[in-house]
Amino acid sequence: MKKIVSLLLVLCMVFALTACGETASTTDNGGASNTTAAANTTQNGGNNDKTDARKLYIGTWYTSYYTSEHHDIYDNPDVTDIEIAQMQLDNMRAVEEKYNIELYYKNLTWNGVIESINTSIMAGKPNCDIYMVDLQFGIPAVLNNYAEDVSAFLSDDDVALSGFSFTSDGGTYLFKASGIETSAYPLGYNKTILAAAGCEDPYELYQKGEWTWDAWNEMMSKVNDPDNNVYAFRGAWNVTLTALLFSNNAWIASPDHVDADGNLVEGLSSQNTSEVLNQLHKIYKDEGWSFWNDECDSDWNSNVYAWGTGNAVFFVAAHWIAQEADPEHQINFGIVPWPTGPSVKEGETVKKFNQSSGTFYMIPKGINNPELIYNVIHDYTAWYGDDVDLRDNTEWAEEWIGGSEASETNFEVLVSMADETSDLGLELWDQVKFSDEANPHNIVSSSYECEVSQCIEINKQIVQDYLDTNFNK
Repeated sequence: MKKIVSLLLVLCMVFALTACGETASTTDNGGASNTTAAANTTQNGGNNDKTDARKLYIGTWYTSYYTSEHHDIYDNPDVTDIEIAQMQLDNMRAVEEKYNIELYYKNLTWNGVIESINTSIMAGKPNCDIYMVDLQFGIPAVLNNYAEDVSAFLSDDDVALSGFSFTSDGGTYLFKASGIETSAYPLGYNKTILAAAGCEDPYELYQKGEWTWDAWNEMMSKVNDPDNNVYAFRGAWNVTLTALLFSNNAWIASPDHVDADGNLVEGLSSQNTSEVLNQLHKIYKDEGWSFWNDECDSDWNSNVYAWGTGNAVFFVAAHWIAQEADPEHQINFGIVPWPTGPSVKEGETVKKFNQSSGTFYMIPKGINNPELIYNVIHDYTAWYGDDVDLRDNTEWAEEWIGGSEASETNFEVLVSMADETSDLGLELWDQVKFSDEANPHNIVSSSYECEVSQCIEINKQIVQDYLDTNFNK
């Protein structure tokens, strides 16, 4: 009897669910259709039979949560904040229902995203409905007319999404989730090694206005110990170049520098930039405070994370880099803005954050109903409702950048550098297609016999041609 009753109850549930599945719902805000079959959901959410739902794909190079493939907050193996995770998952279910869509991330890898943008969009058949782009390849995509203008969808008071505009036509082609900015790249340092060498703490020098290239170079000379595999500096060379450019009020290709006619001018041949390239040459070649070889170029992590095992005293820091410390070493590290270069005059401010870094969304040309895609991403990123304090919760970033002593100072430095109200720069040097004979990469690489003057002479016209083609028209 128990088996028969159980079977009857199951059949009743099946009939009830079938009847529910025949009801209709209506989408708005650019939805794909006006009348659609309502979706069945599991106990924790998730679509079961949305056969007519439009599947939207976000092209990216890393895994994110939560999308239509996730049905439980623990689908994210690294979930920490249960409340926020549940809000994000519930919001995903609401977005699915509102727009009758399914949303997925398509992990293409870093190079795969670039390839997809440059091939599929150009062919008129984008592989993804929307891309997450780093601006180093997002900006060229816009300049090549691969991106939809979303300025008609953005509003000045929108708390969910903000746009980034760098073109002269007034359009907005790249946008991101609003929130407190924590993606700056300060200079990190090993406090223990510096103290043992009798060096003053760089942050204290910074507070006194005495944190300069000279002070930094003196410290690197003291602590460099390649015989024991401890180098004065390690880190991503491209970020290092940009940071040094800003710290010396220098530039290679920047919209901030124009001639009397308003045309952008190259800065490779300026004294400020020459000093930056010479500083790089000193670090990587003349003094040997760092090194460059095939391993650094092919294995990015070996260079970026060397500090975490105690093999670097100074390093390029970011919250995602700082969290990768080897727990066996317990590195006590500090964070400081980059030291001031010799061309900065007294009273001048220096830029500390490059607007051309960071992750943005881009809707490709050739996609059906871009307004729907924008609206989906708008609501998807607004999982916090009206509680912007919940959106701007930075506990995770504070933990990552805090160091072994959980220093509040580290996080304050990070936020002050990334604050959108601060002096921001837009350096586009990594968009330029330099020559093979001499370029900034070859200056950094100690294996390439390239002098600074040679690099400048060969490449300065290449930079100017890039600016003329893309901006001066």
